Amino acid sequence: GVEGAVPPPDLEALANLVGKIVQDLQARNIPHNVLIAPFLGERKSRKIEESSLAGVAVKPVSASPEVYIIPRQPEQNLRSTAGFNAAVCEISGMLVAESEQDFDNMNEESCIEMFKKDVSLSGAEFDNLICKVAWLAA
Repeated sequence: GVEGAVPPPDLEALANLVGKIVQDLQARNIPHNVLIAPFLGERKSRKIEESSLAGVAVKPVSASPEVYIIPRQPEQNLRSTAGFNAAVCEISGMLVAESEQDFDNMNEESCIEMFKKDVSLSGAEFDNLICKVAWLAA
């Protein structure tokens, strides 16, 4: 970046929010992956519901990246026969098989079952986590 340059307000707000959520996950000892993807499309305008600005379309100042924070179970919970890791690529949908045999043995049903049981937080754990970190966005 340019020395002394000030980041756009939405980018700074995004960075602050992501930082708070990651700190909270670390404090709770919840493993997680962070995926940052470049902005590739047009932002949809949003409506402000305040009386003085009701109905006015407001566009973001800049095109901030997309940030995905993915809480998960500890990696050691993934069964040894999985044939893949549960890192950011895999959680994002790109499975990298550890061997040709593992690749040949993979199918959609077995991968879904392993992610549900060994990688993803349970529905109740995820809901509880969302409730606990939702205040960080305020």
